[in-house]
Amino acid sequence: KLVYIISLNSSSLIFFKLIASKYLIDDLITFKTNLIAGRYPDYKGLLPKDLKNTIKFNKNDLLNAIDILTPVMDAKMMLCVLNLTKDVITINAINKEEVGTTQIKIKSDLEKTCTLKFNAQYLIDLLRNFENEVEMKINDSYATVFEDKENYGMIMQIT
Repeated sequence: KLVYIISLNSSSLIFFKLIASKYLIDDLITFKTNLIAGRYPDYKGLLPKDLKNTIKFNKNDLLNAIDILTPVMDAKMMLCVLNLTKDVITINAINKEEVGTTQIKIKSDLEKTCTLKFNAQYLIDLLRNFENEVEMKINDSYATVFEDKENYGMIMQIT
């Protein structure tokens, strides 16, 4: 079934759809995708259910704080240490020679302080998929889930 043809100057772009595939064709490139049919795993079943504490923050604040500290981070490990209190996330970057620190304001229901360690690049990649306001949910064993209105994500800590 031909869906549409678009003319761009002297070349044309053709898009058509078969039952389980989509094709995008022009003079130089053919792009094909296949739709996956069937049931998908229940990803919410993988997320911990005993997430007792919620920390709310603006993702851009955390991304900017990590960006400031990136030059201090060890290039291989990219270790980012988050010290969480009721009002502030203190972000530390540590390498063999230097320590960098910055802070962002948060809203949380934390009853005690906790420390989380992540690979900064993994955290950056995860946060880029969220809207501005993000909730980080943790439990007593510091399992960490990030979510906004539409997305969920989980990142493993460095131990």
